[in-house]
Amino acid sequence: MPRQKDCANSSVETLEETGDPMANHGEVAYTTADGNDYPAHEATYEGFINLVKYGTATVALILILMAIFLL
Repeated sequence: MPRQKDCANSSVETLEETGDPMANHGEVAYTTADGNDYPAHEATYEGFINLVKYGTATVALILILMAIFLL
């Protein structure tokens, strides 16, 4: 099995070298990246939540109607 330094990101320091068990990722990329459209993200998420909510209610209604009319 290759050593950690030989895999993917060779600049990653090991716990033995730094003494720090936590990863150092620097600043959060999402807040600093250009072109992020947070309002569109929230609108898409809201649409997804509504789809799941009303889709679940529709399936439950269909199952209830099937139980009433097919038995």
